[in-house]
Amino acid sequence: SLLLKALSTRFTGATAPMLGVNRFTHDVALAYRGPRPPSHSEGRNNIELLNSDQNIDGVHYDLSHLIITMRDAQRAEILALCQQLLGFEFSIKKEDEDNDLSDRYIAVEGKPLRKASTGTRLIVRLITECKDPRIDRVLIDEPELGLAPQMQRKLAYLLSDEEMRRTHFPHLKSVFISTHSHLFLDKKVLRNNFIVSRQDLQISVQRVETIQQFHQLQFDLLGELT
Repeated sequence: SLLLKALSTRFTGATAPMLGVNRFTHDVALAYRGPRPPSHSEGRNNIELLNSDQNIDGVHYDLSHLIITMRDAQRAEILALCQQLLGFEFSIKKEDEDNDLSDRYIAVEGKPLRKASTGTRLIVRLITECKDPRIDRVLIDEPELGLAPQMQRKLAYLLSDEEMRRTHFPHLKSVFISTHSHLFLDKKVLRNNFIVSRQDLQISVQRVETIQQFHQLQFDLLGELT
C-alpha cells in the first residue's frame, strides 16, 4: 500500500486516483445534489495522501454523485458490465414507482444495491471508478477485498486483458495494483509483476524476471499449503 501511494505521487490526483481499501461503505441512493464533482480526489492530491501523518485509506468522493451525474449511455455501460461479470440483472428503479420525481436507486435482481452482498457492491464501485473518462490511470489497493476467488479471477481478467481494456476502459493507459492474491498476477508479461519485501525499515522492490521468480511469488502469496 505504501509503495502504491508513493507511485501515485508521480501522477495528478484528478487523472490518476488511488482507490484505497476503505471501499465498503458508500451511499448508493441516486439523489441529485448539484453539478458533477471536479475529480476523484475532490481537491486532495496524491502527495498529500502520501505525506499525511495518518494512514488514510478512505474514499474521497461520493460514488452515488458520480453515477447520477454521468450520461445515460455511461451509466448503461456500467450496469451492463456489472451484469456481465456477476450474472445478476442490474437496473435503475424509482424509490416510489408512482412518482416520476422520486429518487432513484441501483437495483440488483429488483432489490436495492445497498442490500446486496459486499462483493457485489465493491464490483460496482470499482467498475464505476474505472469507467470515469476523466482518468487515464488508476491505482487499486487490494482489489481482492470482499471478493470470492471466482470473482477475483473475472475482475483480474477485465483489468489485465488488452482487448477487454480497449472495449470497456479505452481511456485507461495503465492499471497499477497492490495485491495479496495470486489471481491478480500478470501471467502473460512476467516483468509486469514486482515483489515487495521489507527488512526492518528498509523496503525493496524487485521486478520478476524469470518463471522461477514468478512461481516463487505465487507460492508466497498462497502461503503455507501444509
